[in-house]
Amino acid sequence: MIAATAVAALLHRWTGSDDVTFGCPVANRPEGPGGDVVGPCMNTVVLRSRVDETTTMGDLLAAMSETVLDALNHRQAPFEDVVDQLRPPRRPGVTPYADVFMTVEPASAGRPRLGDLELAPVELAQRGSGYEAKVGLGVLFREVDGTLRGTLAHRGDRVLADDARQMARLLGRLLDRLPDALGEPLRTIDLVDAEERETLVRFERGPAPAPPTTVPELLGRRLRAAPDSIALLTGRGALTCRELEAGAAAVAAALRPWPARPIPSSASTWAGARTWSWPCSGPGPPAAPSARSTPPIPWSGSTSCSATWAPGR
Repeated sequence: MIAATAVAALLHRWTGSDDVTFGCPVANRPEGPGGDVVGPCMNTVVLRSRVDETTTMGDLLAAMSETVLDALNHRQAPFEDVVDQLRPPRRPGVTPYADVFMTVEPASAGRPRLGDLELAPVELAQRGSGYEAKVGLGVLFREVDGTLRGTLAHRGDRVLADDARQMARLLGRLLDRLPDALGEPLRTIDLVDAEERETLVRFERGPAPAPPTTVPELLGRRLRAAPDSIALLTGRGALTCRELEAGAAAVAAALRPWPARPIPSSASTWAGARTWSWPCSGPGPPAAPSARSTPPIPWSGSTSCSATWAPGR
């Protein structure tokens, strides 16, 4: 019951789901004829766990105890018949209801015998690409010398290796904290160690502040770092940062001899001022138009300069 409670708590916390299921193998050797057949007689039962915001670890332990006992009472029901009756959505490579599998091996009183033969267990190499897990996540609990040891196996296409290692650590912490955390809500029980807490604090603090600067300074650094990168796309092609800076310098040089205040639109009127345009490569701005002249001087070159004049000034 404790192992099932820890696995259920892990799945709830990891997935954020209030309703999770996982499979568990049970011995199902028939009584009477066929009961002495050689080999394992096994079936898979499904353990379901449902929680809400108020569920404590003690509530989860009590619920999982009832669930395990109920599953054992119905261990004769073949798993495949349960799936056929419920008809869940199927996906290739995913075992319905039992893609997470928990196995518990109790302590053995000694090696079993078969007549005059003594049977010895063979450990499976559950690591590396040569091992192919049958389910997405498998958790094995084994009692060794009075200590409960756990092994977590995973399929690389379902669970990342770093996530599997983190789940193994969280599962160990849940088992360690369970006796003293029965009154704590499942959703808020603290499972973070000191090193992880320091990492989270660093994330909250953010990086060291950059020295004070301005937008023009940042833009200037960018231009100097990548002068040949694309800065502007127009209908006639692309301008690099170097070309844009050179064009801006040319505009500034052309405007410098004539005090002017540029206006965003060359055809607009703002506060009684008018704007006209001329080629930057030309001899300079034309004479200021009369107060009755309204349209700007048309020009179709690739670069233009603008200046502002106020009538009557």
